[in-house]
Amino acid sequence: MKRSVPFKFIHCADLHLATPFEGMFDKVPPAIGLALQDATFRAFDKVVQAAVLHQVDFVVIAGDIYDGVRHSTRAQIKFAEALEELTGQGIKCLIAHGNHDPLEAWRAQYSLPNGVHRFGFETVECVPVAKEGKVIANIYGISHAVFNVEENLAKRFKHIDKSIFSVGVLHCNVGKMNDDRYAPCSLEDLRQSGLDYWALGHVHTKSVLSPEQPCVIYPGNTQGVSIRETGPRGCYLIEVDEHGKVTPIFISTEVIRWEKAECNIAGMEQLNELIASLHKIKDDVRRAAEGRGTILRIGLVGRGTLDKALRGTSKAFSLNLESDLIEHLRQNEDTRTDFVWLESIAVNTRPEIDLEIRRKAPDFVGDFLRRSAEVRQSIACLNPLDKRQELKKVISGYLGGRPEFNKISFILEDMADDELFRLLEEAETIGLNLLVDGEEI
Repeated sequence: MKRSVPFKFIHCADLHLATPFEGMFDKVPPAIGLALQDATFRAFDKVVQAAVLHQVDFVVIAGDIYDGVRHSTRAQIKFAEALEELTGQGIKCLIAHGNHDPLEAWRAQYSLPNGVHRFGFETVECVPVAKEGKVIANIYGISHAVFNVEENLAKRFKHIDKSIFSVGVLHCNVGKMNDDRYAPCSLEDLRQSGLDYWALGHVHTKSVLSPEQPCVIYPGNTQGVSIRETGPRGCYLIEVDEHGKVTPIFISTEVIRWEKAECNIAGMEQLNELIASLHKIKDDVRRAAEGRGTILRIGLVGRGTLDKALRGTSKAFSLNLESDLIEHLRQNEDTRTDFVWLESIAVNTRPEIDLEIRRKAPDFVGDFLRRSAEVRQSIACLNPLDKRQELKKVISGYLGGRPEFNKISFILEDMADDELFRLLEEAETIGLNLLVDGEEI
């Protein structure tokens, strides 16, 4: 059993400083655009503040400091200044580079302070960290040399001195050997190293892959950068007691949160009911964000009489109802620091119809609904990866012969799983609306 002086450290990764936020700057008011521009920097500032507040002994950064191989001078200066604050407090910083900031692309125009160690790429290095004159941890790490490292770097790690607590720092992909070829490895590879803690980077969603023997953690990114990265983002404070027992504590650092919410139109007869429900969603999101700004996407779901209005097929409402709602819900949000900016409204509602009766009808609409149900049933019991493959096969079966399909297939590849499955629902809804248009429902 290891016996040592208790110590603490911060584990963060995927800072993606100066990220472009996927073209959002052109779609928001200047005040919110400025908040987005500073978000990744302010998030890392929160990491630094947490390190100082908790008086940690060192900080490890597991790759992707910058968003791409071209790092702006501003990003370099901001990063160096943050490290200066840490090292000025006696906090050692250890960095392993990832696929977005590989060593071949590192063009530092601004030198980093003493007390910062950047791991090389040729071999796994071991850097001891001392406290009160005694080595408390050996930090093992290796960086990506190029952006597309396909080697299993985890197999290079070996625990040299088992009497001292060990930390492995690596930007890698664990468990998805066929999906993502960036330094792929398995959880068993990490266990075989004999290390006590694995400080990983690359996956943007926080995850404790193993709570102990060894403790293996992805902290996620420090600031969400798109609507696909919802909820809290941050780093982990790792406390190690005198026996080597690890206690991980997540610390939220994002300054702008991305969120998705749903509003069900079932039972709503009037537009004011929908607007009231949307305002309540905004209020709930603002409260949960605890003073942060939020970029919000709302999905309208369910069956109801408002479906035709939302899809522009009702003469009783404006053809631009969706854009009118967005404009209304955005009013004055750019004047607040705790803004809830509506990124979009996704209309996934369905017409008010007795589907069971309609599905049994011996007509074209009935045939359409029965075929749609068959597709749903064929993928319902499959795992997410197989669902995706089966759905792509169905879409290819219907559209593969059309000249537009080559272009469509590239779009489908870039879609997240939930977006692809929603595409099936929207296709059913649009088809049903077109087929029953003019019928007595």
